[in-house]
Amino acid sequence: MEQSRGPGGELTADLRSQVFDAFPDAVVLMDTSGRVVDCNRAAETMFGRSRAELAGVLSHQVGLPDEADLRTIERDGAWSGEVPLPSVPDGVAVALVIALRDATGQVAGYARIKRDVTAERATAARLERAEKLWRTMLEVAPTGLALVSLEGRFQRVNRALCRILGYSADQLLGMTFQEVTHPDDLAGDLGLVHRLLGGEIDQYSLEKRYVHAHGYPVWVQLSVTVMRDGDTGRPEQFVAAVENVTARRQAGQRLSAIIAGASDAVVGIAPAGYVTEWNAAAERMFGYSRAEAYGRELSSLIVPPEQRPAHLEGLRRGREGEQPRLPGRPTEVDAL
Repeated sequence: MEQSRGPGGELTADLRSQVFDAFPDAVVLMDTSGRVVDCNRAAETMFGRSRAELAGVLSHQVGLPDEADLRTIERDGAWSGEVPLPSVPDGVAVALVIALRDATGQVAGYARIKRDVTAERATAARLERAEKLWRTMLEVAPTGLALVSLEGRFQRVNRALCRILGYSADQLLGMTFQEVTHPDDLAGDLGLVHRLLGGEIDQYSLEKRYVHAHGYPVWVQLSVTVMRDGDTGRPEQFVAAVENVTARRQAGQRLSAIIAGASDAVVGIAPAGYVTEWNAAAERMFGYSRAEAYGRELSSLIVPPEQRPAHLEGLRRGREGEQPRLPGRPTEVDAL
């Protein structure tokens, strides 16, 4: 190492040359007329020419400032900006040109430092397009969507969520989900949030009530997941999707009331064939209470053995989107 230093401890020309060539950005040294006098390896790579081939070439011939620009740099001391990079398709570089002065203060030449930022600009453009797409999807989505901090504060909301809750976006961004959740539903929601943050579950979904800006409850189907840091796995924020199911619940309640009060037996079954609805008239007719019938296969309760194959075939057709075939005649079943 001592051999790399002069008597005063300054770096020797050899070591300076090593540093010059190891510099990752392209560096070109020019004389006062704008001709290249030296460059480093990064410049050779960027311009596709060797040091010997670049020597003596006028700067503007390789995309460097012309003489008029050099006069401006001599006056101002430096120049920086973005420039095209012809050696790379759609290439872009950032450049810095410095006037080099001798001991008397006179300009002795110029140093041009140039960095290829094509990849960074392309990445930034892709991210900008992705962000624009996300914003568009967020705004036109019929479902309420929100990004929420780990403390519960709304960080981003779309128009659909604003309509569901009756607040403007600016108002919601100053609030937390705890503030707009119905008090009776908050504990259950927070319990699931705790499990989500603890890694016990990846996401959760539940029906809950929000309180509208005008004070009335709004039933929603809420689905929540958590975004985590890609390296550490630590939670960063929540993503919430909110569907207004108030009308559906009200319709279901009205239907339940109609079914419960019907004088005829009403039996509902799921696509798999198990009982989902069994009103009081069905209890009287078939002798099973709702509690006894609920969740059991209808075929095991009231469908005659000789009719079970047709019943099961009808269920299959219904599950596959086909039209079930009806018997076309009255069917006798056991009843009280």
